[in-house]
Amino acid sequence: MKKSKEKQYDIHEDYQGLPRITLNFFSVQIPIINGLHAIIRKFSALNLPKDVLSKTIKIDREDGPPIKSIMFEPRDKQGKKPLLVYFHGGGFAITYSKKHIEFCRKYAIQTGCSVMLVDYRLTPMNGFPKPFNDGYTSLEWAISNADTLNIDKSKIAVGGDSAGGCIAAGVAQKSLDNNLKLCGQLLVYPALDYRCITESANIYKDVPIWNSESNRRMWKAYLGNSSPWAIPEYASPGLRENLFGLPDTYIETAEFDPLRDEGKLYSEKLTSANVVVTTNNTKKTVHGYDSWGKSNKYSQRAFIARIEFLKKIFSKPLIDQS
Repeated sequence: MKKSKEKQYDIHEDYQGLPRITLNFFSVQIPIINGLHAIIRKFSALNLPKDVLSKTIKIDREDGPPIKSIMFEPRDKQGKKPLLVYFHGGGFAITYSKKHIEFCRKYAIQTGCSVMLVDYRLTPMNGFPKPFNDGYTSLEWAISNADTLNIDKSKIAVGGDSAGGCIAAGVAQKSLDNNLKLCGQLLVYPALDYRCITESANIYKDVPIWNSESNRRMWKAYLGNSSPWAIPEYASPGLRENLFGLPDTYIETAEFDPLRDEGKLYSEKLTSANVVVTTNNTKKTVHGYDSWGKSNKYSQRAFIARIEFLKKIFSKPLIDQS
């Protein structure tokens, strides 16, 4: 007997009813989704708790108007703070959500760090390298303005989920190449390999939220007409061979997610390069599961692991970066 879509995979009941959609990055879908996110963010901001201060900052860039980002700071934390430079997910095309704001606030209040949520340019109008350049420019700006921001330059990390994890991983690689010292990278179900050749990238054609076809379309919109034999550096971080010297890394995957296997493979490559890696391969979950669910128990477990990692990297001995 053929299994129904609801029972085809051993997905937790919290996620069984989530929509199975395929994104068209060159259609009206994307503007509608982004408009809804903007409306939801506006109204949800009225009810945010007061334990975290937030302010909008503008960062100059060479090829366009300033990058608008949000800085979150724990209200009761004094002195210089660690910083997490965070890049939101959304297939490189969808803006940050109410959930991203909630996540950044949690990271700030539970670790005592500041969090900079970078509002980078979005595809399909702005393909690589523009979103990536916004990410790296934001990191450089934070380092250059650390004293003004009351940031400890020896405790700066990058992080991101999904497409944002791709940007974070690429930014970490370029930072290594340019001798900018990071204390860690937090990669949550990251997109890392444009080739989409892993088993998970091909078999999950009808899972909730994010499927194999959406994944392929995402990369096409991001990379445009780039030759598959000459993918630009940092665009697809999972392809890099030499990973020695990258900072301590947290990699989280979801079980029924096209991105699962590339996250696991990157973890293995980092470990082989003597990078300290914390892996969290969650079970019965789908891509973006931490934004959904009735019980939220899987999300809560994941946040405990993420917070523990951030506390660990932020508590390491200071390193002189003058």
